[in-house]
This record gives sequence, C-alpha cells and structure tokens, in this order.
Amino acid sequence: MNQRISEFGHREMNRFLALDSATYRDRALDARTKELLGFVALLVLRCNDCVADHSERCVELGW
Repeated sequence: MNQRISEFGHREMNRFLALDSATYRDRALDARTKELLGFVALLVLRCNDCVADHSERCVELGW
C-alpha cells in the first residue's frame, strides 16, 4: 500500500513513508522489537485498525 500511496507524489506523505521505513531499520533495537513496542503503543491509543495490522506483523516476526 505504501508503494501505491507514494505514486501520488504528495511530498509530505512521501516524507512520512520514508520516516516510517527508516524507523524499522535495525539499529540499537532490531525491527522485531520495534514492531512489538509499536503494537503496545497502539493498544494504549486504541486504534483498532492499526492494532490489527501490527498484531499480524508481530505474529509474522515471531512474537
């Protein structure tokens, strides 16, 4: 979906997608741990669509 969104050429959205991609690169924490932390934050925010997406990703990553 990120690819389809970036095709619109909206500068701010493309910057956000670049930030989103950079967030999950392995650095001090690996992408797997970051995904779990993001999932927990979304549970607190109660964003059901986001929780569903990130819970699936956590399962894919072995959580």
